[in-house]
Amino acid sequence: RYGPFSPVGWFVFTGRMPRLEYWGRCILLYLLAGVGEHILGDLGSALADVAILFGVIGIILLIASGLSICARRLHDMDLSAWWVVPIELSQIFCNMPFNSVSDQAVISVIKIIIELGVLIIWMGFIPGTKGENRFGPDPRS
Repeated sequence: RYGPFSPVGWFVFTGRMPRLEYWGRCILLYLLAGVGEHILGDLGSALADVAILFGVIGIILLIASGLSICARRLHDMDLSAWWVVPIELSQIFCNMPFNSVSDQAVISVIKIIIELGVLIIWMGFIPGTKGENRFGPDPRS
């Protein structure tokens, strides 16, 4: 089991992750994304090429670590990590630009439902399976 501050656990796709570690990693991920966006925003005007390069690298790292967090949390609930695919595809779809204001409003509601329902309530509050499952031993024991 990895703690929220363990650098190794950010890119591991096997094993299980309990709710407390899930919350810790999600909060750290959002904080890192915010700090990175702020720093790159300040660099953007002065060093545009460097800011773009670091931005692309940062986005790749954030996506990989986010997928790892979701996969291991799903494993704790004895679900395949392939459930991450529809969750992430819906997030990508919800961030696409749309032409009309009504389309944007509907998409915003869908995004809120997905984020609240799936990522926060389901992944953050539903306990994992007790005891060992097909993805490994219970991380709480």
